[in-house]
Amino acid sequence: MSTSVPTPAEIAALPKAEFAFPGPLRDQLVAAILTRAKTSTTGLAVDYEHEDEDEALPKGRPTTLWAARAAAGQLSSTSWSIPADTHSPRS
Repeated sequence: MSTSVPTPAEIAALPKAEFAFPGPLRDQLVAAILTRAKTSTTGLAVDYEHEDEDEALPKGRPTTLWAARAAAGQLSSTSWSIPADTHSPRS
């Protein structure tokens, strides 16, 4: 079995997953992800709509970034869901 090492261009072309704003909090979250202390996360559908993304579904295996925007690791989604909104008041 051979393992190929991706080129810098291949790494740069991967989708990005960024947690928090760049800074110490992002670095703490990325460190927690890499040590497996953090194994799940959530997001809001409105964030995906704001970013003009098609849907809130995981695509590929995004790269998570340190605050300095250097690649830190590659994420893998094992499950996802979009629950019904039953707790918000309706207009």
